[in-house]
Amino acid sequence: MVTAGVVGVRQAADARREDQPKFPVQFLRMLEELRETHTVHVARIDGENLQDSDPDDELVVRTQSSSRHWLLAEIDDAIARLADGTYGECEDCRATIPRTRLETIPYARRCLACQAR
Repeated sequence: MVTAGVVGVRQAADARREDQPKFPVQFLRMLEELRETHTVHVARIDGENLQDSDPDDELVVRTQSSSRHWLLAEIDDAIARLADGTYGECEDCRATIPRTRLETIPYARRCLACQAR
């Protein structure tokens, strides 16, 4: 599922790629795939019927839902950073986040040193 916002981001990324090919389309694809996967999980989790369920089960489902919603927001923010040209830049020290970190966590906001702090 590709949203209108993602299409706009892709067009902006394509236009910018000609000027400054900082990050390949591979990162946008990874983020889109993650978004799609987690959207499916959120829909499944949020659609669970919690009536007559064990309170512990309800807590687990609510925690999973909250985590997935947070992750979707992080992915959307990463897509926005791709569009505005700040993707891959540490929010704290402004250093470039290593490609290997972004390949592992494509929505990473910070370099490893700043994240550790």
